[in-house]
Amino acid sequence: MSITLTLFILSVIFWFIATVLHIVMLVHGFKTSTKWGLICLLVPLGSLVFAFRQFGGGGRRIAAFVFLLAIVSGGVCAGVASCQTAQAAFGSAEAGAQGMKEADIQIQELENLEDLQLDL
Repeated sequence: MSITLTLFILSVIFWFIATVLHIVMLVHGFKTSTKWGLICLLVPLGSLVFAFRQFGGGGRRIAAFVFLLAIVSGGVCAGVASCQTAQAAFGSAEAGAQGMKEADIQIQELENLEDLQLDL
């Protein structure tokens, strides 16, 4: 299994964890108040702010850290995987361009050979 596929799978896992925790925080936000529920729903990273403000300490604050870690890790894995993919595609494009140059040279050599045969 390639590193790109591994990073993609890790990215999907991290984003799944972040989505589940976001839903949990969204439900808890609406249970706390409508204002917090709407903030969690409509404001980017509002769930993270809610989690750090509402979850006092102990084990419940761990959910906020796991949520933050899942978002960052998912983003990093997705970014590195896309860079790996782009680098592989660019390398393939360079190889294709080199192959085209070699094909052009061979065509020119064949045309020159045909010209020599016609001259004879």
